[in-house]
Amino acid sequence: MTDGIRVLAPPPAGGEAILSNEARAFLERLHRQFEPTRRALLARRAERQARFDAGERLDFLAERDRPYGKLEFLTLPAYRCLE
Repeated sequence: MTDGIRVLAPPPAGGEAILSNEARAFLERLHRQFEPTRRALLARRAERQARFDAGERLDFLAERDRPYGKLEFLTLPAYRCLE
């Protein structure tokens, strides 16, 4: 299965144990599974950056659309430092 992976540099001393055939097969499976999504996300990122470069401003979610609602922070009780 690892015929789709090319190692372009010689591995460092002892590297053969890390980049075994099993490891390369695993990397190839990961690449085949996630590469289309990675490329789509990078394309969306480039499109969004182009809009920013053209002057579009950031748009933040309205409070009602935030996944956690309104954030509230507790205050810590006052304490005295002992010297």
